[in-house]
Amino acid sequence: MTVRIVIADECDLTLRGIGAILEAQSGYQLVGAASAWQPLIALLEQVQPALVLYADSFVGIDALTLSERIALAAPHTKRIVLGAAADGALISALLDAGVRGYLYRADSLGDLLITALEMVTRDRLYLSPTANTEYLLSLQTQAHQWQLDEEARAVLRLLTQGYAPGQIAIQLGLRPRRVYWVRLKLRRRFGAATNEHLI
Repeated sequence: MTVRIVIADECDLTLRGIGAILEAQSGYQLVGAASAWQPLIALLEQVQPALVLYADSFVGIDALTLSERIALAAPHTKRIVLGAAADGALISALLDAGVRGYLYRADSLGDLLITALEMVTRDRLYLSPTANTEYLLSLQTQAHQWQLDEEARAVLRLLTQGYAPGQIAIQLGLRPRRVYWVRLKLRRRFGAATNEHLI
């Protein structure tokens, strides 16, 4: 049985590389690719593939929110994230959101990609070596217990774009005190002493 796959990444070279790996393997069919998150959602609604492999970072959306939107667009599609962050708390949150695999970009993905596809296709979790280590470390701390909700992710996204707390409050329709509180929780969650460290 052929496994139909959609891939998404802002980097064209990554898309071509993954596409070439898939073409060299029997049992997998690349049925679509996207370089932005909005076309990805539209493609998934139309194609409903067995599996989607997508980046954790697209302009205008964070990994958790994107994962939630993918689940709504293609509820039976298994999800693997191609991530730039070796953050155990984030990986834990993604797994809680139904993601079945996480491949850390700095790991040797050429060797790991097919293993990840095979495991996730069989409905098993797969984390690349670095991602697995960070995930296990996060389970040993208390920091992962506060889950990043949509509000916290929105605040964090705007912080990374250079907005000050007052500007974030206006954009999100929150009281400034609320933004400061969320920022403090984010710092504690990630063990960051400053905004720069958090970002």
